[in-house]
Amino acid sequence: MTRRTRRATAVQAALVAVIIGVMLMLLGGGGADRRPQQTPARTVRPATEEERRQHQIDELRECLRDVERCQQAGQGIETR
Repeated sequence: MTRRTRRATAVQAALVAVIIGVMLMLLGGGGADRRPQQTPARTVRPATEEERRQHQIDELRECLRDVERCQQAGQGIETR
């Protein structure tokens, strides 16, 4: 190889290295240093006394509907 060919090869290699470095910087290189984002945990407020009471009333009404359906169908409800 001649001196000119060696110099051209070295310049090309340096230019490729610079281009790759710039691309990595623009694309957000160094991602291994960052921690993955954590999604915040959802906080659920406790139900108020009124909400709990309403939920219990709704459940009892549903049970009574089931009992009425069974009675209308002529089926008895087993009690122990």
